This record gives sequence, structure tokens and C-alpha cells, in this order.
Amino acid sequence: ADFQVNSVFVREDPIRDKRVVLKPSFRTRNEVQRVGSFTYFERLPFNFHENLFQYVLYEFAYSDWLFTKDSTIDGLFKIKDSNGKTTLIQLFA
Repeated sequence: ADFQVNSVFVREDPIRDKRVVLKPSFRTRNEVQRVGSFTYFERLPFNFHENLFQYVLYEFAYSDWLFTKDSTIDGLFKIKDSNGKTTLIQLFA
């Protein structure tokens, strides 16, 4: 099934090609189809290089996009809150 990541995640590849593109359907005009509206990109410290005395930066992204089921984003885990709502996040080390 298509999925949405509910946390910041490491962007290893361009994510534009992984986005689900919903086509309008006149049959379902009363139904609201959710389409992602934003993606935020930033280079953030991921590790520290002790010999060079500088941070190792990685490309991160945060988005409300829906990604296709065949997209590969490593380290995704499902967690449930106290109300039973499932959230998909990325854990990285």
C-alpha cells in the first residue's frame, strides 16, 4: 500500500519520482482526495568526523506527500500511540 512518513527522513534519492500523483476523477467528486502540499529539505549534522573536526552532513526531508508502495526508504518502522493510531517513522544511526 502507498504510505506517508511521519518524521524527518534521510533523502538518499530524489523523492519527486516516488510521489503518488492522484488524478482527478469525476466519479468521486464528493470525495476529498488528499494530495501532499509540501516538502522541506535541509542538510543536517548526522555524525562527527573526529580527524577533520567537522560534522558529516546528510540530506534530510520532511513531507506530507504520499509515497508509492514500491518506494524504498530504509529504516522505516510502524509505531502505535496510546490511542492505537499507527505512525510510520524512520530510525537511523
